[in-house]
Amino acid sequence: MQVRKQNGGQWRPPSGFFPPGMGRSGPPSSQHGLGTGMPAPPGPPQVPPMAAAGIAPPGKQRENSPPMYGMVPNTGSTRLPSGFAETPHQSPSSKSDSENDDLETRTARAEAEWKEIVAVYDAFEKALGPGYNPLSADSAPPIATPFGPALQYRTHTIACVWSLFYTGRIILERAHPSMPPEAMVAAGICAFRTGQFANSIGRIVAGIYYPQQFDENTASLIPSLSAVLTELMIPLFFAG
Repeated sequence: MQVRKQNGGQWRPPSGFFPPGMGRSGPPSSQHGLGTGMPAPPGPPQVPPMAAAGIAPPGKQRENSPPMYGMVPNTGSTRLPSGFAETPHQSPSSKSDSENDDLETRTARAEAEWKEIVAVYDAFEKALGPGYNPLSADSAPPIATPFGPALQYRTHTIACVWSLFYTGRIILERAHPSMPPEAMVAAGICAFRTGQFANSIGRIVAGIYYPQQFDENTASLIPSLSAVLTELMIPLFFAG
């Protein structure tokens, strides 16, 4: 938040964040409309169609309408809850170089801690033995999915371990110190980094539940399979 405040209230990616050749989508161009501060085109004053027809604007109509009840608020003055009210504005004080250095130090410390967590994830992935590898093509029937060939494992528990592992990697990328504080904004910005993890989660879930293997008229869902699918709701939520 403090870094974005120093950047004028806008998020700016750090240097080297985007891969070479990948452009950033900026604000829409104002070539087809008037920009801020542009004068109006010459000519007679523009009259709103409703005023020309003798119809009062919506604001005037609301003033003459009876009060509304329920979910529709009335037109009276509203009071903002204290939890959302702005704090009293204080006169800006001159920031010293020590404060800026302190922010840079905390940012560097946060990035170093983030890299340590990434190293732990990498060490955990390397520690998983061959028993955690997906089954080969001759060991399980192939399942085609929109995400690619489904990933099938020896047990559903192993599949859950990998799904939760990829979920952690997605959360870790979105929680990078340089990411915006808004979760949805951060998810869109680092999508090119988390796409492979989300795709892997889709392949794993598709390998666990294959609709053609079940007959809804005769077969019932196994409790253990139901528990696994319930556990995978969290990875699917973050992958989506």
